[in-house]
Amino acid sequence: AVLGCSTEIVEPMTFGQKRFWFLHHYIDNPTTFNIAYSFKLNGTIRTGELARAVETVADRHEALRTRFFWSNDDTKTPMQGIMSKSLVHLEAIQIDSEAQALEELDAMREQKWDLGDWKQLRLRLLSLSDTVHYLLMGTHHISMDGFSMNVLMLDINRVYNGSGIPLVPLAAGSQARDFGQQQLLAYEAGKFQPAIMYYRQALKSIDLSRPVELLSFARSQIRHPLESYNSTVTRVRLDSQTTARLKSLARSHRSTSFHAYLAALQALLFRLLPTETTEKLIIGIADANRIDGKFMGSIGNFLNVLPVLFDRNSGGCTFGQAIEDTRNNVYATLEHSGLPFDLLLDELAVPRSNAYPPVCQIFMDYKLFTREQAEMPWAGCKVSEHKWHPARGAYDIALEIVEDRESALLAIHTQEALYSKEATDLLMRSYVNVLKEVVKQGGEKTKVEKLEKWDMTDVKTALELGKGMSTSK
Repeated sequence: AVLGCSTEIVEPMTFGQKRFWFLHHYIDNPTTFNIAYSFKLNGTIRTGELARAVETVADRHEALRTRFFWSNDDTKTPMQGIMSKSLVHLEAIQIDSEAQALEELDAMREQKWDLGDWKQLRLRLLSLSDTVHYLLMGTHHISMDGFSMNVLMLDINRVYNGSGIPLVPLAAGSQARDFGQQQLLAYEAGKFQPAIMYYRQALKSIDLSRPVELLSFARSQIRHPLESYNSTVTRVRLDSQTTARLKSLARSHRSTSFHAYLAALQALLFRLLPTETTEKLIIGIADANRIDGKFMGSIGNFLNVLPVLFDRNSGGCTFGQAIEDTRNNVYATLEHSGLPFDLLLDELAVPRSNAYPPVCQIFMDYKLFTREQAEMPWAGCKVSEHKWHPARGAYDIALEIVEDRESALLAIHTQEALYSKEATDLLMRSYVNVLKEVVKQGGEKTKVEKLEKWDMTDVKTALELGKGMSTSK
């Protein structure tokens, strides 16, 4: 019925959509770029009203009613088709246990999306009882980014709690396709030239045809073509005391926790990588890419990757100085954040390889979960137990940080073809060790080149193994 009374607008894909469109066709596993997210709800839900809220919000955002396809001509241009009405609806089912909710989340992650269909989002309400529920959300990264998930949940909540009062319409020209058109017009008008020149100058000393060295505990020092983006993941909850001290340390250097976490990552990597081959390091950071305020309430794939360049600083700076240097590097990069990553690759003629991602083989994604977000009820219920499966990527190492009011959840994703689970665990222990070391009394004055790169338990284990070997001789 919806299809019969709907119209469709057809336009070329945005830069961000094209990135995932081409990657989707290159990688064999169609679930690689899936995103799945869930949280627990305690309270009574008016299911009918929640279902209507979901449909209202799906109609509000074009990205939730968009399909993707090749143009039907000789150019084979990547195109998007936006339907005037959405097919998204709430799926409500009963479950028998909490374990089933986890199984359903994993199943959502393995959903095989038909990108040629207009339905690119699933929302499922799993009810364990009248007062215990789980909300599951699944999509493909071509349709939405992480920031969009927050927008989606906020919009649904507003409609549900609005007693029939409609949401204020999105401002004209603030849909995802408008963002794509704005980027294209800016490029054609030469507005990205300052950003292109900035990166051309910043990266001129880097041989972009050579990826970063693999760490000594990689499976092999030889890279092979990546046929899949399977990852190995290690997660650790950083204790509240270390998290609070790191915030305080960052503030004392007029910086944020994000800058401190990033400074620790680059410092550790320089300690682990050989000096003779790694004088500079590029780490990609995730950017929500809503520079223009009219897109702050929009849903779509706006995500951009910003390459941040670091120098080894062999002169011997302290960790406190490293935080400030990191802050300055990030701010300089953010001044040019409007340049789409894919345009950067084309303009700098960056070599492509099927063995590693271009420019950035290391990546960091930081999310701040505020007190207001943590305490805000959703659909009249208390929210807890957030769980998610992010899209898989080609990065050697991706550090994901979700910081809340009490602590921080750290997740290190490594490329399975390059690093084992034991290696990923080792890297996580080393990273946490650096964080704990720099927040000690006087830790900020530690020279970066003197930071301990191994956790003491790993040092003791290695020493014990060494003793055993010498004894056996």
